[in-house]
Amino acid sequence: MANVPDFAELEQRFQIAIQVNQLSPKTFRNYISALGRICLHFGKTPEYITQSELDYYLADLNQNSSGTSKARLKMCVFGLRFYFSKILRIPSNLVFPSIIQRRSLPVVFSRSDCKKLFFVTKNLKHRAILTLTYSAGLRISEVCKLQLHDIDFDRMTITVRQGKGGKDRCIPLAELMKKGLLRYIDFFHPTSYLFFGMNSKTDQYSVKSIQNILKKAIRLSGIQKPGASVHTLRHSFATHLLENGTNIVKIQQLMGHSNIQTTMIYTRLVNTSFGKVVSPIDSLYQS
Repeated sequence: MANVPDFAELEQRFQIAIQVNQLSPKTFRNYISALGRICLHFGKTPEYITQSELDYYLADLNQNSSGTSKARLKMCVFGLRFYFSKILRIPSNLVFPSIIQRRSLPVVFSRSDCKKLFFVTKNLKHRAILTLTYSAGLRISEVCKLQLHDIDFDRMTITVRQGKGGKDRCIPLAELMKKGLLRYIDFFHPTSYLFFGMNSKTDQYSVKSIQNILKKAIRLSGIQKPGASVHTLRHSFATHLLENGTNIVKIQQLMGHSNIQTTMIYTRLVNTSFGKVVSPIDSLYQS
């Protein structure tokens, strides 16, 4: 960024503001990357960008229908708002567009799908990773960060530390999962991270590796589920709990959602008020 005057100072002030406002390192990376692209594009820091320059830049991002460009547009707007309000602490001379958060229904594995995924995953560590992700509704980053001492086999709990939003939460450890984890621990002898990397027991297992484990399981199982990812196991955990009659507030707590509305999306997948509704076509030929 040597060709952008004052960018080094901007980045330093940004990092301090992120810490003061208790935002995550991931948020810092997203915001600073977005602002870095803007600064490189215009050759100047945001306070010197005109409204017309910004409008053309955002319009170009918006015209590209790829998910990457949409995400960049959102981070660009959020990063600029943060820059003016928290770093410069002056009213922005720019008008930012409203970001419409369109929430599509999550992809969910059926119970049968889950059984197939776990069955075809023969590697003990890989199966432990997938089954734990599903059984506790974990985010992929949370799986990577789990340490051995976060599993309490006596109290039958899993402690997720510094989850999304920097919050800790406690999740029940399933009885079947206890048996699987004890078998895994007895074989691999983790000392720090529950799931460690290939090079050292003190290294985290990588997000990419877990993604590849699931991709392989999907391929071997023959499951046709476009858009499925490791996060689909987490969606499936919440959906199956709801199908079992678990209270939505309890599911919110287990998922670590700050807002109940985030959890409510699962009610659109499972409408328990349907009961035993029979479609007209099922009854058409019964008489």
